[in-house]
Amino acid sequence: MKTIPPTGRATRRFGWAITGLAVLSTMLAVAGAAPATNALSPQPAVIAGVTELPLHVGRLFVPTNCRPAGSRVELLVHFHGHLPLMVENFLKAGRPGALLVLNFPGLSAAYAKPFQDTNEFSRVLAETQDRLTKHFGRNTELGPLVVSSFSAGFGAVREILQQPAAEAITTLVLADTLYAGYVTNDGKRAPDPAHLKDFVRFARRAADGRATMIVTHSQLVPGSYASTVETAEVLIAAAGTTRRKTSDLDSTSMTLESVADRGGFHLRSYEGTTGQDHMNHLRQIHAAWQLVPRERKP
Repeated sequence: MKTIPPTGRATRRFGWAITGLAVLSTMLAVAGAAPATNALSPQPAVIAGVTELPLHVGRLFVPTNCRPAGSRVELLVHFHGHLPLMVENFLKAGRPGALLVLNFPGLSAAYAKPFQDTNEFSRVLAETQDRLTKHFGRNTELGPLVVSSFSAGFGAVREILQQPAAEAITTLVLADTLYAGYVTNDGKRAPDPAHLKDFVRFARRAADGRATMIVTHSQLVPGSYASTVETAEVLIAAAGTTRRKTSDLDSTSMTLESVADRGGFHLRSYEGTTGQDHMNHLRQIHAAWQLVPRERKP
């Protein structure tokens, strides 16, 4: 078996990152993802009616109508996206909790690097809990925990899924984001299982009804590394389901190409092979977030 790594700067664990495709680089700039901030001073409001709470990394947004369910607050952690657009989508999705957006300048390696420190995600969650406790004026716990990514943001998710903190994740949302290197077997290329093993494990967990996994993808094929189409096939197989062809329009106004569902595993494949088609998965991410189950009130 021969491994064909994608072109790009090596990351410490997998030796690869998303590079070598100009259109994706352009799209990342179009996304307008602001660098992570270390400033703990109050930040200007991105959207009226939403309070922004400073963290050592990322930005935490709490809608004014957010109220803990008992002592718990749903937290949606999203990697890679223009801040106002993320807040708008969060409000449009009608999520009941708070939104944490983390952006790092660069491609997937830039997202992976901070979380190669196996304590970093736990630190982020602990700081978030502390900020929410102070915001609401009473002890606040995080839950359910939703982790979401677009495009290069999967680099962070890949690292986090290898850590004990991943056990707290109740829902994983992958919006045209999951790429992998190639391996060759008998002259045929396939996504490298080593790059996908933790996503595969989560897909099985979701299919068994023990979590929720929501996957969307376009038909954009980079060529030098496995596309979101190819990695989706691996997840579908892991979930023990198959695609069902369709040509419906949904709330994204994008055209569905196929769907696959089993238990808590839900995949939506959309038409489109351009950079703008890829960007639509970010612009319309509210539709994926709306599929996240709501916790029953006590």
